[in-house]
This record gives sequence, structure tokens and C-alpha cells, in this order.
Amino acid sequence: MRSIAHLFILISLAFLCAGQAYAQTLQEFTGAPGELTKVFYIHEEDSSALHFSNSAMLRGLLLGDESITNRDVWMPRMQLLPIVSASSYNSNRAWGPNSGPVWMGRGATQAFSGGLALQWMVLDVQLRPVYSSTQNRDFRTADTFLEGTYRTRFYSPYRSFDNPERIDTVAVSRMSLGDSWVKLSVGPLSAGVSNQNLWWGPGRRHTIFMTNDAPGFHHATLHTNRPIDLWLARLQFQYMAGRLERAEYNPIEFNKDWRFLTALVVDVEPRWLPGLHLGLVRAFHLRKQDIKSNKDYFPLFQPFQKSKLAEGETPLRDGSAPDDQRASVYFSWNFPDAGFAFYGEFGRTDHASDIRDILLQPHHARAYMIGMHKVFRPEVRPEAIWSISAEITDISNTTPSRVRLWRADQPPYDLYFYTHGRLGGYSHLGRSLGSSYGLGSTGWFFAAQRMGPGFEAGFMADYIRRNRASYLAMQALNVEARQELELVTGIYAKKDVLNGVNLRLSLNRVASKNRYYVPDLSLDETLPPAYFNPVNWNVQVMLTFRPW
Repeated sequence: MRSIAHLFILISLAFLCAGQAYAQTLQEFTGAPGELTKVFYIHEEDSSALHFSNSAMLRGLLLGDESITNRDVWMPRMQLLPIVSASSYNSNRAWGPNSGPVWMGRGATQAFSGGLALQWMVLDVQLRPVYSSTQNRDFRTADTFLEGTYRTRFYSPYRSFDNPERIDTVAVSRMSLGDSWVKLSVGPLSAGVSNQNLWWGPGRRHTIFMTNDAPGFHHATLHTNRPIDLWLARLQFQYMAGRLERAEYNPIEFNKDWRFLTALVVDVEPRWLPGLHLGLVRAFHLRKQDIKSNKDYFPLFQPFQKSKLAEGETPLRDGSAPDDQRASVYFSWNFPDAGFAFYGEFGRTDHASDIRDILLQPHHARAYMIGMHKVFRPEVRPEAIWSISAEITDISNTTPSRVRLWRADQPPYDLYFYTHGRLGGYSHLGRSLGSSYGLGSTGWFFAAQRMGPGFEAGFMADYIRRNRASYLAMQALNVEARQELELVTGIYAKKDVLNGVNLRLSLNRVASKNRYYVPDLSLDETLPPAYFNPVNWNVQVMLTFRPW
């Protein structure tokens, strides 16, 4: 019933707005240090940003098309990418969702990015490194606030998620490849190696499977660079296989092995329902030490039911061990003439035992996201474009995850969408590959934006129930605890200040309640024994220079 109520509220918000409109993204609220370039597109408005090879021109030249010259084919196309300088400051703690390769620690953070894009024949190259440096000053974490077992429960319940609150104890500087790749593009297909941040799913602020919250990771990829027309539907897909690394610093010790991740997303747009996108995502990852043969590199096409798999190597005696599997389905229905999009995603981690298991407990270890986006243009000043967006994302655990037993002698175990076993969770370098909400969280997001010639501004609010995994872990220790809540409110303004120079300013207030609420267990005698309610102020200044 709660999900139905959420759906009703979102639809009601959408139809409060009316008027002729065009589409607009929520990029300004991602917090990324530079422009996000997506590999996989499901929104029609993004199609203009795709990279195309000139293989079609080469084919025309070979077939004698007189409108195409040798110069059109053989002359490489080269372009300087925007030079971006992004500065931020956090007053109380590390905070910076969807910031990709940049860690926004407490204190000042500075990041620079720029580069070069080259297209020649079927070759597509982009080099866009990112350099960042942060003071990473000390702040109150579970390590300084709690003792013993209670401390580790806040860091990572059951040692299941490699997601530290602070990535080191000193200042941090790093150079990243950023959104860089080398690919070959022939017709509608592109293949190559990349370090690019991927964004899979229909969400604009959050999506449950793949976002730019974590740094990009090295991967090989095969994907469509434009929809393939199959007459009945238009098809898009991406297959990738890459390497995930542990956090550089984590108070909890994890196996230091790198992990192998392979994933596939497939998106179809039915011919008779233009604007409706239906998608399927599936991913597996496992530790290097668990790769026993070449077939372990290709698990994507194994059955979804555990009953059809061979016995594994763990006491659970199922074929999914020791790998970690998760999958999701999504939809996105876009109405360009009305300037309205409605979308959602539902995912599960862990194989279902059989069809009966799926039908009886579809919400076991599930996550979902549902949202809408509406853009409209006032009749008085049609050049001023307004938009509103709303999303609900729930990645908390569910009742079946707590009570169902795989064996009679196995105690109840909390299973979450981003964790399964002790692989370290669905993360890279200590950051979530999915939603920035992280492990066992739920959030509501709302934004309103105004876009006009040379000037943009917006407001957003994010209300989050944080880390329910730690809260339930404390309950399992028979310790009184309270759920941590967080309210983020933010504003931004963006303006062209000089020819080719754009300035963006943003201010965010991050207010937490009941952070580390564990009565009589605090190590800090200067604070009340039962709670900690910090407020963090985040300021960001971004300068973007386009040298053409």
C-alpha cells in the first residue's frame, strides 16, 4: 500500500504542471566535477550527445557516392574538451554525492579536468583526466564516537559493504583517467576499453544500478551508439566487463583481492509506443581468487533460478556461490510534446530459488526507484523554461530478508540490494556503484529548476533515512538505537560570465539527526550520551571554459 501511495503522489505532482515544453536533464544536481557523458542512453533528449563514427561516409566513398570526398573520410576530427575547475568546501564532514573520481572530504577540495576528443575513421578516442586534492580533515565518525563491536556495526554491518566514511586519515591528492576511452565504432556498434562513469537506468538524481557516485573503473565494453531499428522495436544495449578495487583506506579489513564485474543492460522501445523504454539489467561480480576457469568470466546467461544451478562451494550449497548476482527491470515513458517523463526501476539481489519463490516473495532483497520529470514554458516569457522533478528510492531491507532461512540451523540474516556474502558489496574504491544513498537507505528527492538564455537556477531537497542496516545490526545486539535521518536542501545558480566561460555556484545544507544514536556507549564525554545531530554546510564553485 505504501508503494501505491508513493505512485499516486508522484503522478499528482506531475499533473499540477501544464503547458507546451521540451525536455531537460537534472545534471545540475548530480554534483559531478564535470559534465557527465553517458555511454548508455534511454532518454530521447540525450541522443544529440552521442559519438558517431564516420564509417558510413567510408562506405559511401567505397560505393562511389560523389557527395562524399576523400577529405570527409580521411581527415580526423579533433576537439578540445571543456576545461573545468571545481572547488568545494565541507564544514563538518565528508559529503559529495555523485562526484565520480573526486572525494569531497571535510575542508577544501579542488578538482581540475580537461582533455581532447579525437574521431578518425572508425576510431573514437577521448582523454579526459581528472586531478583532485582535498584537505580531508578529521571529523566525528563511528571510529571516534563508539566503541568495539558497536563501531564496526556502523562501518559495515556483518563486514558486508566496503564504504568507509573517510578514505584516509591525511590529505588526499589523486589523478584519475576520468571519462576516458579508446573505442572502435562501426555503424551502430562501438567496442573498446574505457574508464568512463556509466549511468544505467531511468533515474535522473538516483538510479539503483549504475551511477557516477563511485569513480569510473577500467572495463571493456561493447554497446550501441544509436538505437538499432528492428522494425518491431528499437534496440539499445551495453555489455561490459571490468575490475573493481577495494577502498584505499577502511578501518574494517576486507580481502584485498580485486573483484571482477560483468554486466549487461538491454533497452527496447516498441514501434507502436514511441517514448516507452523497457529495460533489463543483470550483473555478476566475484573475487579474483574465486575465478577458477574461463567460464567464470561469462556468468550472465545462467538461469535466474537457483534450482537449475549446480551446487556451489558454500554451506548454502547453491550454484550462485561464490559470485554475487543482482538484476533489475525498468521502464521510462517519455512524452516530448507534453514535456513529461514517468519512470521506475525494480531490482533484486540474489537468485530466487525457483518460480514459486519469485511469485511468493518478489520483494526479498529488493530495491526500487520511481520518479517523474515535468518541463513547461510560460506563455508570458517562453524563453524561460521551468521544470520540476521528484524521485523515491528505497534500498532498505524487507521482512523476508530477515526471517527466511536457507537452512534450519542458519540464523536470520539481513540481505540488502548492495550486499550478498562478504565480497565487500557493490562498490568501487569505497564508493557505491549504485545510488549515493548507500546501504539500506530510503530517500525522497524533489527539485525545481529555471533555465533561460545564459542563466539557470534551481532548488532541491533530499530527505533520507540513512543506513538502516546499521540500525538493525544494533537491534540484533539488543542495544537501543534510533534511525539516522538526513535532510539535504540546496540551491544553485549558473551564468555565462564571459565569452566561453560559465560560472556555477551552489550551497547545500546537510542536517543529520540521530547520527550514531546509541545510548551510554559514546566515547566522547563532551556530547550528550544518546545522540549526535551535526549540520554540514557545503559550498561549490565551478568554472567551465570552452576553448572554441
